[in-house]
Amino acid sequence: MRGQTHLRQLYAAHQEKIATLSEELNQLRAQLASDQALLEALGLYAARLRAGQRSPARAHLYRPHRPLPLPAYVSTASLKPGLP
Repeated sequence: MRGQTHLRQLYAAHQEKIATLSEELNQLRAQLASDQALLEALGLYAARLRAGQRSPARAHLYRPHRPLPLPAYVSTASLKPGLP
């Protein structure tokens, strides 16, 4: 670029465009890697299902609901439907 000052703005514009496109390319590569990992995991899951292997029905529950015991002053008879 020495001695060609008239190209300085064009050079800067191209460098900015290259940086923008490089960042976009990096994001697309990351998305591709993520999608490929998901595709592989789903393929393995489908193969397990075809083989008849199923996960436990409650495996996705981290904190399953467990009702609290009734306080002593509440009778179970008052909880039955149709009673006042």
